[in-house]
Amino acid sequence: MRFHHHPWHELRGLRRDLGDLFEELFGSESFDKGESWRPLIDLIESDEEFIVSAELPGMEKKDIKINFHENMLSIRGERKKIATEKSYFRAECFYGPFKRSIKIPGEIAQNKITASYQDGILLVHLPKKHGDKSKDIEINID
Repeated sequence: MRFHHHPWHELRGLRRDLGDLFEELFGSESFDKGESWRPLIDLIESDEEFIVSAELPGMEKKDIKINFHENMLSIRGERKKIATEKSYFRAECFYGPFKRSIKIPGEIAQNKITASYQDGILLVHLPKKHGDKSKDIEINID
């Protein structure tokens, strides 16, 4: 195989390393040592739910696993490389196993979590647990 060096690979590696550091500092699960790429994710909040969006192009739904435990959403899987007998002239895509974990900053109705995957985008809907909503109240000092 023939690969041409591309400077973005080094920057992506630095970004991945810094992301690992921040996730470790904030109590996220540690990553598998076999991780070779990190899909990009967004965390969106509305009044009713949190939505996690993950970019997983080139993957099949069956190759994606999602877990929610103690307010930590984990997405893992493996993007397989295209089998070819030809040499690569340029290789910028990442393949192999991955795991992303993100702490959800609120109480979630776990039995109502849903996920969908279309056009390379995974959406995980995490409905907020309803109950007594926090209100601003005035507290008197005795």
